[in-house]
Amino acid sequence: VAKFVGSPVINLLSAAIDGNTLIIGKKAMVCSIFEKPFY
Repeated sequence: VAKFVGSPVINLLSAAIDGNTLIIGKKAMVCSIFEKPFY
């Protein structure tokens, strides 16, 4: 029962985490691209 009740919350949390990791990953990629010539 708790699984069914918590699943929407877990889905939202996992979606938020996925979104954050995507944003962080994109920022890291952009930073690495811009920093490569300097190192």
